[in-house]
Amino acid sequence: MTGFIIVVLVACWATLMIRSSIAELRYYRSIRLQEPLIWSQLGTKYYPWVPFVIVTKARKQLLESIEKPEIVIKGQAYQRAGRQFIAFVAVLLLVAIVYFSLAPL
Repeated sequence: MTGFIIVVLVACWATLMIRSSIAELRYYRSIRLQEPLIWSQLGTKYYPWVPFVIVTKARKQLLESIEKPEIVIKGQAYQRAGRQFIAFVAVLLLVAIVYFSLAPL
């Protein structure tokens, strides 16, 4: 039974992680293709480094200035998928802490 629970939790974790990664990829690709001026102002030419570069207040404001509905929808989906993934990991950690603190040795 424990093995089944672990398999289900790992499958949920992997599904949410892949979903979040795909949403992020679609969001940044839509910026790169539909808003090339904003993409060039983000300061990176190497595509995989974009999530690590966008941590400053100026770059965040630059992304928030995008008004194209397709990009805004993809940005909201990206944020929602990321929040759901983080919430799953946090709940999983809390449940594991409670379980192992109450489990008999």
